[in-house]
Amino acid sequence: MNLRRNKLIVLHEPKIIVLKARKVASTSFEIALSKFATENSIITPITENDENIRKELGFRGPQNYKYTDGESLVIDNPKDSKKFHDERDSFKFYNHISAENAKCRLGNVIWNSYTKISIIRNPFEYTVSIYFFLLSMQGKQPQDVNFEQWCLANQDKLSLNDDIYNIAGKNVIDIMLNYERLREDVCLLESRFGPLKGLADTFRGITAKAKIRPEYATVKYMFGQAPKARDFIADLHSESINKYKFKIP
Repeated sequence: MNLRRNKLIVLHEPKIIVLKARKVASTSFEIALSKFATENSIITPITENDENIRKELGFRGPQNYKYTDGESLVIDNPKDSKKFHDERDSFKFYNHISAENAKCRLGNVIWNSYTKISIIRNPFEYTVSIYFFLLSMQGKQPQDVNFEQWCLANQDKLSLNDDIYNIAGKNVIDIMLNYERLREDVCLLESRFGPLKGLADTFRGITAKAKIRPEYATVKYMFGQAPKARDFIADLHSESINKYKFKIP
């Protein structure tokens, strides 16, 4: 199972790079941003169902994410060939790209002059969401996998977004949208970038991904039965909890 399905969208006219993390409504946000893409924008693929949503809306789909023939000839050489094909899937911008690799492939001129944008979610909400998402992908039920034990044994799953936000441990995101107030933050983003006029209304009208998490699975309920997991996550994500003033259940 490929958990690293981070995507990328680059709009050159507003000069923004959007690094999209997991379980933060990033697909809906990407589809909305596609409305403002031009022929030179970079858009990485999403799932078939979500691509159908984008197509029905008449927005641009995946483009400019592959190496050109000339670039492929430079990179796909005998020394790098195996690693290139095994880890890069022959794409210049791919579904599990990190901020570090995006910077390398976009180059310093674009990376340093464009605004980097991403979305962050309360780590406790994210944990509950990723837990149910992964159970569904594995065909399992909550009674099959104890939530607290799962949290304590899966630090890597709880930190999947770190390489989207950070390079060498330093946060590189210029504008971090908050999942808990995403519509408001998207409105503020629209007001800051003139070419994105209409983004907020477009975003409000898009709902990508089926809801997997059951209604009863609130953060209060899940962590009320898992105090060790709550303390573990509070320590693991203490920096972002303090920086973005996330609530601890």
